[in-house]
Amino acid sequence: MINKTIIVLGFGRSGTTWMSDLISKSMGSLLLFEPFHPAVWDQSNKLCYASENPESFKKQIELVLNKSNRNPWLIRNHLSVNPKELDVSYIDSIWENCDVIGFKAIRANHQIPFLYNQISRDILFTIRHPLTVISSIKNRDRFYEEYGWAEHQKLFEQHVLQHPLVKSSYKGEFKQLASYEEKIASMWALSHLIALSDLLAHNLPIVFYEDLYLKPFEEAKKILKILGSNNSIHPSYLFTPSMLTLKTAHTFSHIGDDFFKSQSKVFWENNLTDKQAEGLMDIIKSILEPHTQVYQLIKRYFES
Repeated sequence: MINKTIIVLGFGRSGTTWMSDLISKSMGSLLLFEPFHPAVWDQSNKLCYASENPESFKKQIELVLNKSNRNPWLIRNHLSVNPKELDVSYIDSIWENCDVIGFKAIRANHQIPFLYNQISRDILFTIRHPLTVISSIKNRDRFYEEYGWAEHQKLFEQHVLQHPLVKSSYKGEFKQLASYEEKIASMWALSHLIALSDLLAHNLPIVFYEDLYLKPFEEAKKILKILGSNNSIHPSYLFTPSMLTLKTAHTFSHIGDDFFKSQSKVFWENNLTDKQAEGLMDIIKSILEPHTQVYQLIKRYFES
């Protein structure tokens, strides 16, 4: 086991970058960005959504943690501009002078047992309201561009729909879902079914995006305490996001003000009708409600 390797996991558009930035800045070391993305790893497409653990997966983790793989992609959220605009010597100086304490990934959510047993027990999982996630993905046309939406669907069917937990309980027909939004809702539910079941089995912490947004200092201190750090929180770590998160909805602007009044709905009300929202939540509920412990974790999203 690698000592004190912090791993931040979560479904895409759930605040994993914001979470990793907060931890990275507070603890003064680097949490690397998406080591299983195709920009960094040539086997990414083969293992997207997979739960099996080939030796190559462990090898990739070792290479990035010991800085043998210094692909600029891995530190892109720690830079003020695109790495392509920076001199190589500047990027090299970051690798030479900064410690690496872990990574964040949206492509390892079904690898939790392996990560827990082979890499580290300092694992945090972020959850964000599914309708916010769906809306955010809709707004980000490039979200599935690394191998294309059709390939993502195929890999999802190949790995997630064949996962023992899903196969034994999910009777829905993913291929027959009518809309893009319905498919993402189903992907959110089934991916969380696997991940949350594993988190519960290993008694691992879950951080809700909405709690961090509404109570940033209180929740950030809880996160650091979980990781064994007593470092205090500087406001810039919460309110001045990284180059990446500045492009999204993590800023405390007028959207933040609205969020306090209308809660999560402010993030999707312009993208989804009330009827759509109700239908998508019905899909998610039908998948997760039979799994009592998992459903209890996300029940708050059906009570607001």
